[in-house]
Amino acid sequence: MTYNNQIEIRLFENNKKKSEKSPHEIGTVEFPDGTKYDVALWNKVSKNGNPYKSGTLKLPDPKYAPRDQQPRQQGGGRNQVEVDF
Repeated sequence: MTYNNQIEIRLFENNKKKSEKSPHEIGTVEFPDGTKYDVALWNKVSKNGNPYKSGTLKLPDPKYAPRDQQPRQQGGGRNQVEVDF
């Protein structure tokens, strides 16, 4: 059995910017255990005039997950969500 410890990063130019504050690049980071994060990067310039990128990683919003990965409803009710305690 081989263990893949490679982290995969996919970035794309954000062609759907909603404002000047929107990220310049967006994408995903996937870790070897299958955990995926959304990535957002902004082009910045330091006080010394040097360009750099600043960014964030966050877990994807579950409401935008594919249907098979969304929380299951119980009891057939439309507004009920499964909650683990």
